[in-house]
Amino acid sequence: MEKVAAFYTLGCKVNQAETRRLAELLRLRGWSIVHHNDAAAVYVVNSCAVTAESARKTRQAVRRLKKNNPRALVALVGCMPSVAESLGESLPEAEIVLKQEEKDKLIPLLEGLAAQAQAFPDGSKGYSAPVERCPVKIQDGCDRFCSYCVIPHARGRARSLPFEDILDECRTLTEGGARELVLTGINLACYQHGGKGLAELAAEIASLPKLLRLRLGSLEPDLLTSSLLCSLAKTEKLCPQFHISLQSGSDSVLRRMNRRYDREGFIQLCTELRERFADCSLTTDIIVGFPGESERDFDYSLELVRQIRFEKVHVFPYSPRPGTPAAVMEGQIPKGEKERRARLLIEAAGQIRSEFLRKQIGKTVSILPEEESGGLVRGYTASYTPVRAAMPMPGEIKTVDVKITGVGEDFCLGVPA
Repeated sequence: MEKVAAFYTLGCKVNQAETRRLAELLRLRGWSIVHHNDAAAVYVVNSCAVTAESARKTRQAVRRLKKNNPRALVALVGCMPSVAESLGESLPEAEIVLKQEEKDKLIPLLEGLAAQAQAFPDGSKGYSAPVERCPVKIQDGCDRFCSYCVIPHARGRARSLPFEDILDECRTLTEGGARELVLTGINLACYQHGGKGLAELAAEIASLPKLLRLRLGSLEPDLLTSSLLCSLAKTEKLCPQFHISLQSGSDSVLRRMNRRYDREGFIQLCTELRERFADCSLTTDIIVGFPGESERDFDYSLELVRQIRFEKVHVFPYSPRPGTPAAVMEGQIPKGEKERRARLLIEAAGQIRSEFLRKQIGKTVSILPEEESGGLVRGYTASYTPVRAAMPMPGEIKTVDVKITGVGEDFCLGVPA
């Protein structure tokens, strides 16, 4: 078997970080990593099963890759295999199936197969993902057991990666060209290793000389204490963008979800974030149609989105996951009603986002260019506003100032300042 592999990643930034790590380990062993649309000997699907939709997309990806590449091996790894038994799932198209805790077996397994030197048609070309912005996994697993969530079953209990190992990885990435790092974890804010927490880790990483920006992944609201925020606010290079998962604006729904905060506490947190961090942007996740969610409960979520004015909202109709308490709760909401509520919330959040983007017109912002297409350079501001600027791609990886002149479908347009 020729040493050519492709990755198809679904789900969260933790999965993205794990894919990057697996791909790099293969590269170090002489493998070529190609795009999943190119010819390869092995296609690795790094799966997600947190919702019924993500599980459906995982199944679809495995079947499509096998259909398009019948002589290749398809490896299914990650969360989907970990919960497949409880979901009653089976994907015979995948010759290699590894649960989340078995991902590290993938490299020696593929190396062993490659050593057998099975024939495989050539024709694929090398592909290297851009390294300007890299996710870095610092934590895995969760002890919270929210009543709707399969992650503790798929990824196990919360655990933090060694402090020095993370620093070494970040140092290597920045020396190799990465200029923005995104710290990721299933429960990121609970990071703790050797008596050091997230604030200490962020400060150490931010001190790396070649790093331009440091960004945090999704955070649990109740773990963002004033003390932690005070320390993070002092961290140079930390982007003022925070993804804090609300899930519901109703206290009664939050209690049934087994979330560990209430509506008022969440509002206070958002207020404090915007006071401590200049140009702060807030994004969130909301589940609609949770079992027992009344029309008034839904209105609480709608009202809170309008009150806080999140820069972006990810809306999910509740998806029952077998083996979770919520799947057998009374008051399951019909699919059509969940979809109606999702449409209303998406519409409200979309209007707020459009207003936010229009308010950027006339401002001068700094973006980190990531790619060029059609004469436009694409990048993000520190607060994660997408910008497309009419300019050539810089010859080196650096931030550039752009004056915002207009708005596209979900991005700002600009010219060099």
